[in-house]
Amino acid sequence: MNMSVLTLQEYEFEKQFNENEAIQWMQENWKKSFLFSALYAAFIFGGRHLMNKRAKFELRKPLVLWSLTLAVFRRHNIHHSEEAEADLPALVPPHHCAPVLLTSLLVWGCSGRRLLATTLKTA
Repeated sequence: MNMSVLTLQEYEFEKQFNENEAIQWMQENWKKSFLFSALYAAFIFGGRHLMNKRAKFELRKPLVLWSLTLAVFRRHNIHHSEEAEADLPALVPPHHCAPVLLTSLLVWGCSGRRLLATTLKTA
């Protein structure tokens, strides 16, 4: 199999990165991580406490539509990437596409059918 070599190039911001300046900034600001972690936890648990008294949103139908749209879009892209494969250098072996499709089908088969059936019963 003819595999071309993928060479990685540095971006401009990577070339200009100053490691010593970054280390100094982290040493001066490491305490802020505890503050932001505490604020995050307060926001999550406080929000949960506030939302307990509210009526829940019925999002099952929009989420089923969203999941189906993603599945169709993914399948469409896989199909077109397979068509364009002849025009591109072989950076990824073709057998790497199969697990993506198989995973999509298994996820849809395990959860999608049950979710769709439940949605159609409640409609």
